[in-house]
Amino acid sequence: MECKKLSRLLVAAMSVVMLCGAMTVEAADQRALLADGELFVAPRVNATAKVLYDGKLDKAQWTRPENSGIPKDFGCAVFTYGTGLPQTVAADKNRTINKTSDMIDAAKAKYAVAANANSLVVYVTTGPSAAQTDLAISKVTLYGRLLNVVVALKNADAVPPNVMNMWNPEKTVTIPLKKLPKYGNLRIRFADTNGVALSNQEILLAR
Repeated sequence: MECKKLSRLLVAAMSVVMLCGAMTVEAADQRALLADGELFVAPRVNATAKVLYDGKLDKAQWTRPENSGIPKDFGCAVFTYGTGLPQTVAADKNRTINKTSDMIDAAKAKYAVAANANSLVVYVTTGPSAAQTDLAISKVTLYGRLLNVVVALKNADAVPPNVMNMWNPEKTVTIPLKKLPKYGNLRIRFADTNGVALSNQEILLAR
């Protein structure tokens, strides 16, 4: 009698172990679906996607050849701001802007104003570029803990700039923090209109 009870307990214990193992494998498989290559075809991810910004760009004006290049000085960043910001920020006349990293640093200070309180600012720039180039933020979509930013580029292969035709195009989109997860990591994936990744970044959210 005791042997039968022991056998039943052993079978029950083994069943629990097998069930836990199956759940672990399933969870691992679900995590794998979040890889960039499969993210946008996973039904469970797309079902909860939220479009936070749509620039409604004219596709005819922003169509980009598949094999066109990326501006060599292309840059992107996200800035998060809380409260207690000034209404305006005085321009730093002593700041030297001659490369993309300088533009990103200047932008972070420039957009730290009350209008952007409790917000995430998405920033993109071609950097110092030929006058024929341009860019825009086409769409920003939240997939769980991934923020996908689609960047439209125009004439990215234009002749490199010289002193006569150089300019520094930049664009921003402001997203209220209340539309994003409250805590934890948020991955920001910048991609062109053909779906090619331009940059992957991560920030820590806390409010």
